[in-house]
Amino acid sequence: MASSQIERKLKAIMFTDIVNFSLMMGEDEDNTILLLDKHNEISNKVFSKYKGKLIKQLGDGNFVEFNSSLDAVKAAKELQQQFKEYNKSVVEENQICIRIGIHVGDVIEKNGDLFGDGVNVTSRITAFAEKGGICVTQEAYRTIQGQKDVYAISIGDYDLKNIVGNWNLHRVFDNRDEFQEWTESIHKQKRVQERKTRFYKIGFVSLILIVLLIINVPIIKDIYIDYQNNNRLILLYEQFNSILQENNLLESSDVQLVKNEDGVILSHTGTFTFPAGSKQLKDDSKVMIEKYIEIINSFDGYFEINTHTDNLPPPKILRLKYATNAELAGIRGASIFSYLVQSGLDFNSGRVRASFWSDRMPKGFSYLNKMATDEEIENANSTSELRAKNRRIDFYFHY
Repeated sequence: MASSQIERKLKAIMFTDIVNFSLMMGEDEDNTILLLDKHNEISNKVFSKYKGKLIKQLGDGNFVEFNSSLDAVKAAKELQQQFKEYNKSVVEENQICIRIGIHVGDVIEKNGDLFGDGVNVTSRITAFAEKGGICVTQEAYRTIQGQKDVYAISIGDYDLKNIVGNWNLHRVFDNRDEFQEWTESIHKQKRVQERKTRFYKIGFVSLILIVLLIINVPIIKDIYIDYQNNNRLILLYEQFNSILQENNLLESSDVQLVKNEDGVILSHTGTFTFPAGSKQLKDDSKVMIEKYIEIINSFDGYFEINTHTDNLPPPKILRLKYATNAELAGIRGASIFSYLVQSGLDFNSGRVRASFWSDRMPKGFSYLNKMATDEEIENANSTSELRAKNRRIDFYFHY
């Protein structure tokens, strides 16, 4: 008994499959057998042209070996073109449409037949080809990529039944026009999908906001109120800024305007507002306060008059009048409040306050945080320049 020869080699493998063959047999066996003969006639001519070796006919398809992927792809393209031309000349029930799969891999040849994973992969991927289409693996695509008149595109990664790993598959097109038409169609679908996605996102967010507003969720109300209040504080800042600019005080060291997390703070230095050791307002300070009245009355938040001092005790000459800085701060705050009322301040709304901080809130500390520690106060008054900044009146606006 002669021993069989076994040879392992790298080959391009093609499988073809007639679309709806079982259905055709069920409807008209005799006519389907005639169409199968026509299918084999066309196929064998193309295989021979590209040096394809027919391993076996599989009833409704063929199992073919080629020396290269390029030969296999050229044969597949011509095969599809031949069937398209044939189908133009016959009625619909006599048309032949096929799918083609191509892979490059190791195969085992024994007694003229081929076995191995390369064969199994090719048989599995044929089903991923479209009707009248060609599907190739990434391994086959690598060897034809960049070749003239070969147009292909990845259709994704797939698991193949009983095959280990994930397989990247490509669709091969008959010509450049078909390739461009398909890619443009895909891009158009993506753009439509992106627009739909954006529309759905906007619609979803809008719906959520509407629902939350309808059921009166506090957090939504708070966000809206915070937004509105911030806009009002910005307007307030701009109004004060215009007044200071008109009076050439924007660059002055005696007046400072800031908007921060606390709100809006308009600061006058002590020397700009009062003569040394006095509770009587200076004329220049009175003029500015009168100009603030209309803006203060139009503000619907809280307005505070906060008087501050440094941490040094009053000079001996003033101690007969003011025993402590807190007493001096309180008297000066009362003087400012009194003059504001005389100038037209609406103080019956319950939103006007006066606070006498003495040295407990040095310049730069936040009203929203706790008061400064003794150590912080000491450091904030360590020089004459720092102490001068701390002696001030803050007109503080907030919600």
